[in-house]
Amino acid sequence: MSESEVRQLIAGYDGVVLDDRSTPELAIYSIKGQVMAVVHPGSQPVSIGLRCDPNLGELLRRQYESVSLESGLNKKRFINILLVGQLSDEEIKSQIRHAYEETNRLLTAGS
Repeated sequence: MSESEVRQLIAGYDGVVLDDRSTPELAIYSIKGQVMAVVHPGSQPVSIGLRCDPNLGELLRRQYESVSLESGLNKKRFINILLVGQLSDEEIKSQIRHAYEETNRLLTAGS
């Protein structure tokens, strides 16, 4: 999956915007100000940070070398995925969907 495909998929979810806190080194996608995902533009391999349930994040980090803690964000709530082929496109899409659901759950709980 290419960086462009990842960015289109993330931005395609309802309410997700490219946050104005983004920089040339970090594209931040958020819902109502809550960070859902980050993409590291131009990184090779493609590198994305996603909000993730802490237990699932720990499991994924144990299972895949390409999944790690996302530096610069809440390490308990975010994972980093290097798109090197360990996770299929469907698994990546599933993790992006999970990040969207986790962010919405956080927003709902805070209401």
